[in-house]
Amino acid sequence: MPLGGEDDKTPPKIISISPKSGTVNFKEDKVIIKFDKYIQEETFEKSLVITPPIDNSMEINWGNSGKDVEIKFLFQENKTYAISIGSSTTDISGNKLLKQEVVRFSTGLNIDSGRIEGQVINDINKRVTIFCFKYDTKEPNPILDKPDYIAL
Repeated sequence: MPLGGEDDKTPPKIISISPKSGTVNFKEDKVIIKFDKYIQEETFEKSLVITPPIDNSMEINWGNSGKDVEIKFLFQENKTYAISIGSSTTDISGNKLLKQEVVRFSTGLNIDSGRIEGQVINDINKRVTIFCFKYDTKEPNPILDKPDYIAL
């Protein structure tokens, strides 16, 4: 047995996310995620996806324990948000989350259905990311404009 005990092979778990998925009328200015183990901050930040995309004013603060993270940004009124923590998030021993976690909540009275129907044909057999734009009067430019929603 190595000095200090056996290697940690247990994947990290998310203990809680606030707000809970399904919350409506959310009025706070932050999302709090609690893990059961110390998390490598860089892996968390790279695997974090928020839709609709937010501007660069997002602030990520790690609690003193290294297990709690607070994500602060200005939420828009009457919007449904989806926050995804990818399975590439790792603890300090390099163990990955077992699966992606997604929480959906709304600052308004309803949560959007989040459904778009269609078919993606991918001959290369790799992951596909779909960018969705609101199309009111001006046709969006996918190179210059931020998408309103992202589907992984």
